[in-house]
Amino acid sequence: MQINPLVSVVMSVYKERIEWLQQSIASVLSQSYTDFEFIIICDNPSYREGIDFIKECQEKDKRIILIVNKENKGLTKSLNIGINRARGKYIVRMDADDISLPTRIAQQVKYMESHPQIVASGTGAYKWQNSTLKRLHRRDNSKSLRSMLIFESPIYHPSAIFLKEINGGVVNYDESFKYSQDYALWISLLKKYRLSNIDKPLIMYRISSEQISSAKHNEQQIYAIQNLKSALALLGIEMSDSDFNILLSLTRNPELVFDLKEIEAFILRFADCIVRRNDLSYREMISYVSLAYINRVTKEKRILPSIYSYIKLCKNVKHFSFYNFFSLISKYI
Repeated sequence: MQINPLVSVVMSVYKERIEWLQQSIASVLSQSYTDFEFIIICDNPSYREGIDFIKECQEKDKRIILIVNKENKGLTKSLNIGINRARGKYIVRMDADDISLPTRIAQQVKYMESHPQIVASGTGAYKWQNSTLKRLHRRDNSKSLRSMLIFESPIYHPSAIFLKEINGGVVNYDESFKYSQDYALWISLLKKYRLSNIDKPLIMYRISSEQISSAKHNEQQIYAIQNLKSALALLGIEMSDSDFNILLSLTRNPELVFDLKEIEAFILRFADCIVRRNDLSYREMISYVSLAYINRVTKEKRILPSIYSYIKLCKNVKHFSFYNFFSLISKYI
């Protein structure tokens, strides 16, 4: 390994199951690409089992650098500690409960090196939930990334690779964001730079009720609202407070309840707002919001009325999605 490796893998640990931590660390250390340092920040000094295990790994593999915070600082600050300690040109993110497939880093480094205009990118993934795997895709062109921005994060955080420095400045997460710090970072970078993805599943992304993202849902909503507002501002989309709340209910908070007629009227206004935008994909954005509509209409109507409502909506917005249609049918099977 070189004195200054090309890649710095940054992982924050809190109190994950030890078997998850073992699998995650092993998946990094067994990568086909080897020119990296592995910075692990433990944000829980009382997590002795995890710290002892990491130290054992460190004795066997000198690429590991362990940092133990004296007190809990939170994920955002811990990641920034790791980034500021890093010597690599690229930061590769890794979560303590996920698994990187063997060629992940090699493929991501190759992609970034051959696309110098890209400052950050991610990959597709396998969602690992209740012992089942589901492939998750990620769009790889700039127009699609911008189009999905108000609906979901354009890059899966544990699959991310990004430049440590841009124009001489270190890329840090905004520490005012306790959650959704990655989403805020991608929005910030998209103001000036290009992001992309490799649409191949190069990580196994674990979904569990034990994770912070599930346990702190209500608090996450605060940051989700901030990111949604920032994304709309970045895209230059203006809407009323009532329309914003409908969009919020469709994309992030299903507990906000609106009448179906209100939602349908909102979708028409939304379609009219973006139909002439050359920098956005009308088809993709309408597909996103229509799929969210399907999730609502199928809860309130039987199959035939739901199909009729969806077809009517498609006619009004002049776009039909076979994927959405089959998703609607599957709700009743």
